[in-house]
Amino acid sequence: MLTVKTPFRFTPFFFVSVQLIYFINCKDKVNPYASNEASLTRGQNTKRYSYWESFGEFDGTACNVDKKIKKEIKGYQEIVDLIMATTTKGNFKGETYKHLSHFTDNFGSRMTTSSSYGRGVAFLTRQLLNIPTLSGRVFVEDVSVPNWKRGKESAELTQPITKVIELKGMGLTVPTRTTGLEADVIVIDSLEELRLNKYSITGKILVFNLNFEETQSILTSAATRGGLLGAVAVLMKSPAPFSLHSLHATLLQYSDKAKKIPAATITLEDAELLARLYKKGKRLSVKLILENTDPSPTSTITTQNLLGDFDGREQTDQLVVVSGYMDSWDIGQGAVDGLSAVLIYELARIFDEMKLYPRRTVRTALWGASKFGNLGVQKYLDNHENDLAKKYSAAISANLGCLQANGFIFSGSSQAACIVYDILRLFSSAGITGSLIHVNGTVSDSSYFSSPTIGIGNSPAAVPSLTLNGDDGHLYWFADTDADTVSMFDSNELDKCLGLYTAMTYVLADLQDLLPH
Repeated sequence: MLTVKTPFRFTPFFFVSVQLIYFINCKDKVNPYASNEASLTRGQNTKRYSYWESFGEFDGTACNVDKKIKKEIKGYQEIVDLIMATTTKGNFKGETYKHLSHFTDNFGSRMTTSSSYGRGVAFLTRQLLNIPTLSGRVFVEDVSVPNWKRGKESAELTQPITKVIELKGMGLTVPTRTTGLEADVIVIDSLEELRLNKYSITGKILVFNLNFEETQSILTSAATRGGLLGAVAVLMKSPAPFSLHSLHATLLQYSDKAKKIPAATITLEDAELLARLYKKGKRLSVKLILENTDPSPTSTITTQNLLGDFDGREQTDQLVVVSGYMDSWDIGQGAVDGLSAVLIYELARIFDEMKLYPRRTVRTALWGASKFGNLGVQKYLDNHENDLAKKYSAAISANLGCLQANGFIFSGSSQAACIVYDILRLFSSAGITGSLIHVNGTVSDSSYFSSPTIGIGNSPAAVPSLTLNGDDGHLYWFADTDADTVSMFDSNELDKCLGLYTAMTYVLADLQDLLPH
């Protein structure tokens, strides 16, 4: 149902930040030995690996969507085809890659507390305000952010051999003394080993040499686990199934139940080296220096969520939220995170040039302080919680990059999943046979609207959320490393993702009824 009217006002949108979320949040009550996975594959894995495929594809066999809704969805085939043709063959072909290249080449990585972040925010704001239907309307909401900045970081293996250990302090880690700390090392290859050696950790640097699945499952809580067992510091193998001596930047979350200890990631290769030496019975000693700022609760700065409303033609008080982030970790170019912002910019340009006016309002949101624990989206939910149940239809994001247009990862009610499943079938005519993966957990910033473990949870206010699934099985080879650059993407695939993202947003915003909560 394509509705074309005379130009209207669209509110500039712009937002900021959310990290590529790893899947277990650190709670105050932590079991240091608990794991979600049992596989213990060692070494490199050069095969494609998609974490999301482990959840299985939603096949729609149990769905019973009302015939009127099915008919309504089929009526959107024309506009879906038109949007896909525009992004893959028409005026917008190659635009996403071009603008992402310009953005990342000029501003690089953009940690929230850095000057490059501020310059990047100002640039994208100007670009959005140049879109005619966005000009003149924008609003911001303040977000408080820990004033954490990276300082000098180094590690050296001093026993039984001398070797520099490359590392990256985990985001929000406490520092060491300026002179550093030196201690013996204990290497753990599995969470079962952690349980068996719990009385041997006190006073040592704890090295987690886990497989990829276990690394992902405890990533943010690693420092807390070490602190509970008396470790003086934690070195975590980088969260990737494959590495070319790649360092990953990532976040940690401390618990008030454990002493806060310094934590950093090291390369897969160095973690395996330490494990081999340790298994030979060698005494290992490492000197560690982390001179970042101490992220105390009283040391904060203020950033903003930048928001804009693309007014609906009928139900202006009902919303579909399209979100992304402006910040990234201070590594590579931050291209995966930057893409989520650029896709929103391109979506707005398409709505403007094609004169698309959906039934309800599309609210664009670039969250502030995403990498520091999704603080922006959480603040937004605090500010708007009373409106979620009756006014919000869906939240959509694209912070898993776009190596391949694979459909969407969905969190929400089964009834809503069935409707989204039918919408996704419309894209087969454009050669996209993407799947819908139904996950009740943390996937992206939009998950905070619906996740049962964070954000709103299972309350009636829980809003269905979608995350563009852009992982072709190699996402974690690149994301949040020095290889996180525009070169990881294919221009043609970005065109498909833009079309899929834009058309799904339009249909959800134009449906007669809100998605079932």
